Amino acid sequence: YSRVFYYASVAQGAARAGTQYAVFSQPNETNSSAVQNAAASNGSSSGTTVTATATYWCLCTGTTYSTSNTNTCPTTNPCGTGVTNQVYSQVDTTVSFNTFFKAPMLPSAMTLRGRSIMRVQ
Repeated sequence: YSRVFYYASVAQGAARAGTQYAVFSQPNETNSSAVQNAAASNGSSSGTTVTATATYWCLCTGTTYSTSNTNTCPTTNPCGTGVTNQVYSQVDTTVSFNTFFKAPMLPSAMTLRGRSIMRVQ
């Protein structure tokens, strides 16, 4: 069962690689397919299939996240004078995992998830 920890690490590492690609330079975070491809290709080097979903959003300093802001950012600063508009990138990944053998009370198939969130600016 130590393989499950390895593949969980693959899922998390792929998510991190996707957000690193997104924050490398603007406007990478708006190119969701490229960010997803970066995450998936990082995970595929381990010989498994990684499914990735990329999103980004803007948030004024001192406010809370709202899903209504996902994948959209205004071109001008909506936050007001002295308040910074910050852009965040998020990548969620999934990896399907199957054990070699069935064991009592343990699942033989599971979905492992990874998530990474980074501030772009």
